[in-house]
Amino acid sequence: MTDQPTPSPPLSPESLAVRQRIIDKLIAKGGGSPLCPVCQHRAFSVGPYVNLPVTVDPQVMALGQYLPCVSFACDNCGFTLLINLLNHFTPSELAGLTVNAIG
Repeated sequence: MTDQPTPSPPLSPESLAVRQRIIDKLIAKGGGSPLCPVCQHRAFSVGPYVNLPVTVDPQVMALGQYLPCVSFACDNCGFTLLINLLNHFTPSELAGLTVNAIG
């Protein structure tokens, strides 16, 4: 008997709307379907948020300083890339992109 992964529950309408807002912002800035550098596929899915720590000294981590990013994963091989949300959303717009809304 092999263990099968448990499928993810369907996304809520709110989660789908947040994902679409992120995709729309990227498309508005000239983004389209990126080419995966590993397998050359063009199908990516929006993943969870990632807070990327920021510091001016690589030996000292300052608490609370981070870049809010969203992850995208290649649907074929799983290659993951991060997009900095500060380049696409104002701080007030970011407040509407809750972690729970991503799924």
